[in-house]
Amino acid sequence: REGRLLAEQRRSTELARSNAALRQSLDALAGTDGEGGFLRDALLQLQTQTGAVSAYLFRAGDTDARLRLIGRASAGQFSEQPAADDPEMFFREFDMDPELFRQLRTRGSMLWRKVDRDMPITADTSQSTLWHLRMGHKANAVHALMVGERQVGFIGMLFDTPEPLPAAVLDHAHALCQPITLALELTRLSRLAQRSSEQTATLKERNRLAREIHDGIAQSFLAIQMQLDTFDDLGADAAGHVKKALEMSRHGLAEARRAVAALRPQGLQDSGLPGGIQRLLSQYSAGSAVECGLVSSPGWQALPGEVEDHLYRIVQEALNNAQRHAQARSIRVELSQAAGETTVLIADDGVGFDMAAVHARRGFGLESMQQRAQLISARIDWLSHPGKGTQVLLSWTPP
Repeated sequence: REGRLLAEQRRSTELARSNAALRQSLDALAGTDGEGGFLRDALLQLQTQTGAVSAYLFRAGDTDARLRLIGRASAGQFSEQPAADDPEMFFREFDMDPELFRQLRTRGSMLWRKVDRDMPITADTSQSTLWHLRMGHKANAVHALMVGERQVGFIGMLFDTPEPLPAAVLDHAHALCQPITLALELTRLSRLAQRSSEQTATLKERNRLAREIHDGIAQSFLAIQMQLDTFDDLGADAAGHVKKALEMSRHGLAEARRAVAALRPQGLQDSGLPGGIQRLLSQYSAGSAVECGLVSSPGWQALPGEVEDHLYRIVQEALNNAQRHAQARSIRVELSQAAGETTVLIADDGVGFDMAAVHARRGFGLESMQQRAQLISARIDWLSHPGKGTQVLLSWTPP
């Protein structure tokens, strides 16, 4: 009974310490002016309170899951750079071991791993495993920083003892990781918002230039051409000058029209979205065994240029995915307009994929497609299962 009371007291003490540390981290996150200072303090706190020799923090890419070292804490000191004797992969972006990621995602908490010569060495783990053995590490603790099914970062800690940390300390470490996860996600969202804003501003400027060229320069050339066409009864010399001016005006008009066209995707220059997508499909099917088909509503109504541009790029990305990853035998695109709503369906009969895994890794350009859909207030949904193909459904309604 007395032993049980002591254990409960220790557990209460550890929980109180965890709560205090978590509260301190959240206060720091709320009060800091930037991400860097908070992550530095949080990683140092994690390293010192767990007794780790070193702690490493990696950020996942905004549009993929490749990891990049952004902080290292050791002996109470912080650095944004890897140590000289760290593995080569720490000096660049790298892919996380898929099996380790699967374990961490399933586990949802910190994983303690003893380091010894019996550890399996694979192509994905050879650098880190050999580094652990060379440096004499006895154990490590790793944790995938997740927001829902999406990975935003990774933490690894090194220890000079093989004895596992008490469960309360591991829980404490897990709690300290939560504000770090939040900080990484907030920074990611801020970057994406800025990027989307910049993309919107660029597209608006391109459309403005296109309108100015079309409404101004091109119309001026056209007016000159019409005026020159009326001078049919002039003398031979004057007629020669008029002919020369007419040729120049026609050339200028053609150049202006080419400039307008250059500001839009090549596939949309002449025939709008249906024609552009038909050309895309013809390109993808040429020289391959993939059958591509387009079904479009009769009497297609042209959409605003910005909307067609983004829908075209999303279809292009979906076709790229089907070609690179799906091993599809056929790809079908359906365009329809009804009751004011425009829908685009891209379907293939390829190998499909695990939606949760792909969203977690942010692969296949899904985030880029999602961003483009958001820029025009469109909805985009994916439906896919391994072995059952993939469908991408876009829907847009005028504001």
